[in-house]
Amino acid sequence: MNILLNFVVLALASLVAIKCQTHNLAFTENGHNYQEKISVDKKNNIVIYDVPNHEGRHHVTYMQDFKNRLTVLRNNDIQTCSVWKMVKDEPMPESVLKGMEKNHNKFPMRQYMVETDNIISTGKFNVTNYPHIAKFCTNLPTEQVERFETKDQLEKAFTDFILNKHFRIQKRSDIHVDATKNYDVCNENKATFKNELDRCKRRTDLLTSSCRFRYVGGICSWKVSCDKKIDRKNKKVWWVCSNINNKHVYTTPFCCTPKCNL
Repeated sequence: MNILLNFVVLALASLVAIKCQTHNLAFTENGHNYQEKISVDKKNNIVIYDVPNHEGRHHVTYMQDFKNRLTVLRNNDIQTCSVWKMVKDEPMPESVLKGMEKNHNKFPMRQYMVETDNIISTGKFNVTNYPHIAKFCTNLPTEQVERFETKDQLEKAFTDFILNKHFRIQKRSDIHVDATKNYDVCNENKATFKNELDRCKRRTDLLTSSCRFRYVGGICSWKVSCDKKIDRKNKKVWWVCSNINNKHVYTTPFCCTPKCNL
């Protein structure tokens, strides 16, 4: 009976191992060596990046949820969770595993791309229909954020939001303003928030935004992957692993405040 029980335990352990593969990705900053833990769950289509504290940066954990096309960021230092729409070219689970294999679990520090996710809170994220996100966030306050490629894009979107919400003017037609959003205003500037709006009542064309880092300490992750190529005619499949697949991705949370340029 004990032999059978041991076999069942070993079988279950093997199934768990197959379901989720975990690897350490070695990287170096300022001459110091670190390990990022990457867990790949091909069955549920999820990749998790656990990035340790390093060189003044926060300990954060990212979950890439490909089923719902969502990125979830848990900041383990300040105890918050953020959710936003996944970027189109986020490397798939199988691509990540191939990248780890190609690079021998070491980030190629001499050949990589740098990307930045500029994000700002737009209100609370409802985890009711996402129990796996609720579990990942461990009941921490969870916010929905919007991602921008540049700080300028973020500031323009915040300005349009203020014009639409407080003046009912959608100034720029090239940026859609969602009335349900509530962009994050820097706490220390809330006292002067109304003053700036009052100053620009008659000259809304002079209203801009000033955005800054939401808190001290950086956030980043390290990613390696390969691109899958398929020749359907000749029924061939192969992988291409190039330098553009190696990425150091910075995540920068912003808060903003309106500024009247009178």
